[in-house]
Amino acid sequence: MASAMARESEFLFPKQHLPGSVHIEWKRCGRPWCHCASGGQLHGPYFYRRWRENGRQKKQYVKLADLWRTLEAIKLKRFELPPMTAIKTSLDLAKRSPDS
Repeated sequence: MASAMARESEFLFPKQHLPGSVHIEWKRCGRPWCHCASGGQLHGPYFYRRWRENGRQKKQYVKLADLWRTLEAIKLKRFELPPMTAIKTSLDLAKRSPDS
């Protein structure tokens, strides 16, 4: 019972903060006889998390069961630090203030 409550708590309140964003992709499988090869409907949707690490773009498949948790973890990461534009604006305002 306690482990079920712990899993539910982790699902509702993710502890992990993830960088990046989630993208939806539709794929062509490559089999010549498939409906997607002749311009038909592609396979999907498939969900991928993309982020940058050491100047390189990374991509990770996100299972449908983990989609909500991943989106929440990304949202947590975004609120962790203010965006650079907000920091630059604050610095510009501080430079212009007559008090300094």
